Amino acid sequence: MLIPIYLLVIIGIAVGALTGITGASGVLVVVPTLLYLGLNFKEAIGSSLLVDIITTTTVTYVYFLNKNIDVKISLFFESSIQSGILNILRCNLNELYLTYSIVEVNVTINHY
Repeated sequence: MLIPIYLLVIIGIAVGALTGITGASGVLVVVPTLLYLGLNFKEAIGSSLLVDIITTTTVTYVYFLNKNIDVKISLFFESSIQSGILNILRCNLNELYLTYSIVEVNVTINHY
């Protein structure tokens, strides 16, 4: 799928601003945007994960420099996250899509 570069740049700037202001992951913006642009669900998730790795590394570095990270809590929480990842990867595509939709709606409702 060929997506115009200028569109990716605009989306990237918006996601970067969101991430920089909130410290939140851009996944909630990137996945729906890539789906809208025509990628299938697995491609959108995979592409978003690569974007998230790069973005999260940068944000984590800045937070670390400013001493805004509790390493002990973070490592404990991460081990729980890994368990969730291993379980969700066993789901079929419909279950994965449904789970993602429920989580995104829940986050959106609880955020506002």
